[in-house]
Amino acid sequence: MVESEGSVATQLMSGLPARVLDDVDTRSMATASSGGVEDAALPSTGPAPGAPISEPIAYDRVRDPGRYAILGEHGRGALGRVSRAHDKELGRDIAIKELIKREPLSETRFLREALITARLEHPGIVAVHEAGRWTDGTPFYAMKLVSGRPLRELILERTTPESRLGLLHHVIAVSDAIAYAHRRNIIHRDLKPANVIVGEFGETIVIDWGLAKDLAASEELLPGDSLHARPDPDSDLTSAGTVLGTPAYMAPEQQRAEPVDQRADVFAIGVMLWELCAPSRDVPPRRHDRDRVLRRAGIDKDLATIICKALDPIPAARYADAGALANDLKAFKSGARIAARGYSLFGKLAHAIRRHSRLAFSILAATLVAIAGVTLFVVKLATERDRSDTALDHLQVAIGDRILEHVQLLLHTDPTAAWHLLRHYEGSDTVRARRLRAEAEGRGVASWVLTPHSDTIWFLRGDKSGAIVSVASDHRIRRTHGNTSTTIADDVATDMRLAYAPVRQLLAYANSSAGISLLDLRTLTSKPLSTMSPVLLAFSSDGSRLAALDLQGELRVWAIEAEARLVYRATLPEAKALRFATSTRLIALTTSELRTIPLDTSGGTADVGNLPDSSAVDVQGELVVGGTVGGRIAVLSPQLQVLGSAAVCRKRVEALWFIPGSSQFVFSCQDPFVGVARYDAQRREITVVETFDTRGSTQVNVDADGRYVLLIDESHTASVYEVATRLLSRYDGNVGLPSYVSAPTEEYNHVLIGDVNGAVRVWDPPSSAARVVVKAPAPVFSIAFTPDSTILLTGGAEGIVRKISLGDGAVQELRGHRKVVHAIRALPDGDTVVSLSYDSTARTWRAGAVVSSRVFAEHARVIVDADHMEHGRLVVSVADDGRLLAWPPHGDGAASTLFKTPDGIPLTGVEALSGNGHVVVMDGKGGVWDITPGGDSRRVREPDGAVVTTLRSSRQGSYVATGTSTGEVTVYETASWQVIRRAKAQGSVRQIQFDPRDRDLLVASAPGPSQLGHVQIISLLGRNAVDWREVIADARDATYAPDGEMVALTCADGSVWWHSFANNRWMYFRDHAVTALNGRFSPDGQLFASSDIHGVVVVRDVGATLHGPVHSQNQERSKTP
Repeated sequence: MVESEGSVATQLMSGLPARVLDDVDTRSMATASSGGVEDAALPSTGPAPGAPISEPIAYDRVRDPGRYAILGEHGRGALGRVSRAHDKELGRDIAIKELIKREPLSETRFLREALITARLEHPGIVAVHEAGRWTDGTPFYAMKLVSGRPLRELILERTTPESRLGLLHHVIAVSDAIAYAHRRNIIHRDLKPANVIVGEFGETIVIDWGLAKDLAASEELLPGDSLHARPDPDSDLTSAGTVLGTPAYMAPEQQRAEPVDQRADVFAIGVMLWELCAPSRDVPPRRHDRDRVLRRAGIDKDLATIICKALDPIPAARYADAGALANDLKAFKSGARIAARGYSLFGKLAHAIRRHSRLAFSILAATLVAIAGVTLFVVKLATERDRSDTALDHLQVAIGDRILEHVQLLLHTDPTAAWHLLRHYEGSDTVRARRLRAEAEGRGVASWVLTPHSDTIWFLRGDKSGAIVSVASDHRIRRTHGNTSTTIADDVATDMRLAYAPVRQLLAYANSSAGISLLDLRTLTSKPLSTMSPVLLAFSSDGSRLAALDLQGELRVWAIEAEARLVYRATLPEAKALRFATSTRLIALTTSELRTIPLDTSGGTADVGNLPDSSAVDVQGELVVGGTVGGRIAVLSPQLQVLGSAAVCRKRVEALWFIPGSSQFVFSCQDPFVGVARYDAQRREITVVETFDTRGSTQVNVDADGRYVLLIDESHTASVYEVATRLLSRYDGNVGLPSYVSAPTEEYNHVLIGDVNGAVRVWDPPSSAARVVVKAPAPVFSIAFTPDSTILLTGGAEGIVRKISLGDGAVQELRGHRKVVHAIRALPDGDTVVSLSYDSTARTWRAGAVVSSRVFAEHARVIVDADHMEHGRLVVSVADDGRLLAWPPHGDGAASTLFKTPDGIPLTGVEALSGNGHVVVMDGKGGVWDITPGGDSRRVREPDGAVVTTLRSSRQGSYVATGTSTGEVTVYETASWQVIRRAKAQGSVRQIQFDPRDRDLLVASAPGPSQLGHVQIISLLGRNAVDWREVIADARDATYAPDGEMVALTCADGSVWWHSFANNRWMYFRDHAVTALNGRFSPDGQLFASSDIHGVVVVRDVGATLHGPVHSQNQERSKTP
C-alpha cells in the first residue's frame, strides 16, 4: 500500500541532517519536474571539486525496486533523471525521478526538492506518491505522470499577440498554483514557460521546484551558491557559482543577489504575461516604454496595467503575492474591475456593460430613441460601443479608429459630416485626425444647414442681414434668419415658373390662383400682377420690364413701376424661351427659329434669324448667342445675322448663358457636356476655353455679376466656377440632390445650395488665393520659378516652353523642341532658362527672347538631367550616352567631358555641389559617382541590384541622399562620403528633398506592399516642431518652402497638401481634378505652383492661403449645428 504524502515527507525528513532540516520545514512545498522536462540547462549546483561536505546524508528506508517496471526515460536534467514506470502493486503508470550522480551536495538538493514537492497538494503541482532509496543507496521519489508540452513551445508556435493571448488562462492557472505555494511561504524562484507543462486535457502544471525556498526557514546557501555573482542575461540559466534562477525571468532584486520573497515570483509571472502580449520578448526598463509597446500591440488597458504592475522594478510596487495577481487576472478575464487601477465613472460603466450586456443594451436602445438630433452613424457607433466586451480605454481606441475610418469614407461624399464627426474624436492618432480635418475643410465644410421647406427648392437669395429667402415646391416662399423660418407667401403654383431681377430684387412667380405675383425682397411684400397663367417669365436686365407667355401663346409685357402697367400684348405661338435685348426689344426662341420683337418704336425692326433648328438663346448688349439641335453655337448681330459659329456639342445645345461683362458665354450640351466659350469679335471666332467634368444631366446658371458659373449634376455635388481664377470649387455632401445654387454677392458673401428635400446648406465662397495661370493641351511635366519669383516656366508633352508673367498673367510660348520637354532649370543669373527635351537637345533661353540662345546637342542621346556650376556660368548635363558634360549656356563654346561611365552605362541624374565644386552623378545600374573639380572620379555607391531612382544634394552641398526602387534611402556626408543615415521607405522612392537648413530629409515613395503611398521625414539634426514622421499620401512630388518651415505634397488624386511646422497645421486643396505631377515654392516663398497631367498649372498665394477665410472660420463652424 502506498503511503500518504504526509508519511512520505516524514520519511524524507527523518533521514536529513539537522542543518538541512533547519533549511526545509514541514510547511515548505514546491514541485518536481514532471514529464521529463526538468530543464536540460539546469545549472550544476554541486560543490566545486574537492569541496568538503560537512555532514553525511542518508535515507532511513530502502525501497524494493521490483515494485516498479521501468518503461523508459522520460526526461533528464543536470540533477536528476525522470523515467516512466509502471506501479505493479497499484497497476498505474507513474514517473520516477532519481539522482543521476551521488554527491553529498546533490543529495541534499534532491532531498529538499522532494520534500517541498511532497508538501504541496494542489491540482497545478505534481503529487509525490513515495520517496526513498534503491538498494544501491540512490535516492528517488515517485510522482504522478503528466504528459503534455511545455508552455514555452506553445508560445513560440504563436507568432502574434492576438494568438498568444489564447494562452492567458494557462498563466492564470500558474498564478493560482503559485498563490497556493505563497500562502505556505514557499517561493519557486525559477518560474518560466519552460517549467510549466500543459497537459493533454488542458491541465496546467508547474514543475521544477529545485530552487524553491521556504521563507519561514532561515535558508543558508548550499556550497557552490553565490549571492554576489552577476548572471549573464543571454544565458537561459545561470551556471555554477552564480545567482540562482533564469536571468530573463528574474526580478531585479534577485539579479542583485538581495533577499527575495513572493514578489520575485510575481515578477516572473509578469514576464510570462509580457511574452504573451508584446511583439518581442525584451522588456523595456521604463514604465512609459512598456505602456507604449502594449498599447501599440492593442492590449487592453486593464491587462497592460496588470503586466506593468507585476513588472515594476520596485518590489513594493508589485503585487504582494501571486494570489493578488491571480485575482486581478481573473477579474480581467471576467470583465470585472481590477484592483491595480482606479476607474472613472465611465470606466465603471464600461465594466458594468460588459457584465450586464443585455440590460445595458435595453437601456441604451431606450436612451437613443429619446435623443434628438443624433445622426444614424452615432447611433450605430454607440450600439457597437456598447456591444464591446473590452475595457473602456480599449473601447475608446476602437471608437476613435472607427471615427477616423468613417470620416475617411465621408470625406468624398459629405465633408461637413466628416468635419463635425471629428469633433468627437479624442483618440491618440492626432496627426491623422488633423489631416482628415484639413481635408474636410479643403473639400468644403458647410457653415450652416437649414431645412426651411419640405420639398424641392427652386430659388435662394441671401441679404445683408444674413437672412435667406427661398422658394420651394411646397408652395411657400420663406425667409430664414438664424434658426427661425417665417412664411412670406404660400400661394406658389405647382409648376414653379419664376423670374428674378437682381438689380431691383424683384421676384416674379406663377401663383396658385392661375396668375402672376410680384415679390419685393427688400420689403417682403407680395402683390398680384395678372390673372394669366404663365409658362415663361423673363425680366429685362434692369428689371424695368417683365415678359410673360401663357400656354396659348399670348405674350404680355409689363412696365414695372410703382404700379405695374401692361405695355405690350401679342400672340407668339410655339415660343420656348424669351430674352430681353433691351427694355424695348425682346428675343424669342420658337421651335424652329429666332425672332426679334420690338416692343415699341425704339425697339428696332422685327427680324428673323438665319439659324435653323435653333435650340437655345441668350442675349447681352448688342450680341445674341444661339445654339442648334445639331450642336453648333453661333454669335449673331442684333438683327440676328450670324457673325461666327462653331460646333461644340455632339448633340443638341440645351442652354446658353452670357457671362456678364465679358465676351464669354457658357454652353450646356445634351451629351452631357458643359463648357465656356469666348467670342473674338475682330476675328469672328468662337473658341472653347473651359470644359467641366460633369456627371449626367447638368443644370447651369451664371450669376448677375459675371463672377461665377454655377453647376449641378447628378452626383449630389454642386460646383462653382470662378471666372477670374478659372478654378472650379466642388461642394459635396448634399444629402438630397441639389436643385438650386445661389452665388455669393456683395450683400451675402456665401454660396447657398438647396436640395430636393427642402434643405439649404450655407458655404464659404470660393477662395481667391489660387488661380489657374495656364491650361496647356497636354501634361505639364516640369515647372520652375525664376530667381526673382516673377516668372513661372513650364514644359510638357507639346515640346513648348511657356513663360508666365505672374504679375499680369501674360503667357509667352518658346518653341523649338520637337518632342516632350521633361525638365526646366532657371539659372541663378535670373536671365537664363535651360530646357531639356526627349529630342536629345537642351536649349537655353534669355529673358524676353522667343528664340533659344543655344541649342546643345553634343550628347546625341536623350539628356536626362542638368544642373549648373559656377553660379550659372556652366551647365552640367548627363545623358543616355553615359557622359557628364560641362558647357556654357550661351554662344557656341565647346563642351568638356568631366566623366564617362565604364561600358557607356547611361547616366540618370546629376547634382552639382555648391560647397566644394564636386559633381555627383548616378547611373542606370545603381552606381553613384563623385567627380572632383580636377576630373578625378570615384564610385561612392556600388551597384547592388536596386535602381537608384532619386539623387539629391543639400543646399550647401554638405550631404547627398539617394533613393532606390526598393525603398532604400541613404544619406552621405560629402566631405568623407561616410554614410550618416539609412532609412527604409514603403515603396520605390519618388522624391527626396533636404530641409534648407539641413535638419531633415523629406522622402516621398510610391505605393509599396500596403498599396498606399507614403511621405516621411527623416531626421538629420532634428527639430522640435515635428510631431509626425510618416503619413499616407500618394505624393508625386514633395518639396520644402525656402525657409524650411513648410512642406508641400502634390498627389496622384489631384490634391495638394501643405504642412506648416510653425503652427503644426495641415492644409488640403483640390487644385486639380486629375493627377498632379509637380509642386514648387517660389524662391521668395510667397507663391506655390503645381501642374497636372491635363496641362493645368495653378499658382497659389501662400500668405492669402494661410490667413484666408477657409482656415479662419473654424471657430465659427464649431458652433454650428
